[in-house]
Amino acid sequence: MMNTEFNELYRECSTTGNEMSCANSSYFHCNQSLKCISYHRVGDGFRDCYYNEDELFLTCHLNASNRFNCTSDPTKCLLPVALGNGLYDCPRGR
Repeated sequence: MMNTEFNELYRECSTTGNEMSCANSSYFHCNQSLKCISYHRVGDGFRDCYYNEDELFLTCHLNASNRFNCTSDPTKCLLPVALGNGLYDCPRGR
C-alpha cells in the first residue's frame, strides 16, 4: 500500500510544473490538471495526469512512428512495450 502511494506521489511530482500550455512542443498538456508530461508517457497504461487525460487521449492523433495501430480499432495505437506482453491491449486481441 505504501509503495503504491509513493509511486503515485512520485508520478504527480515528476512533471515540469503547472502551466496553461507546454513550452516544449515534445510535451503533452494535461488540460484539467495543468501539467506537462513527456509524450512517451501518454497512453502507457499509467496515469500521469491527475484526471487521467493522458490515458484517455487518442494516441493515434500523435502520428508517432513508434506506435502500432490496432487493426481491430484504428483509433488505438500502442507503444512497443505493449506488444507481446501477454495482455490484449487491442479489442479482440488484434
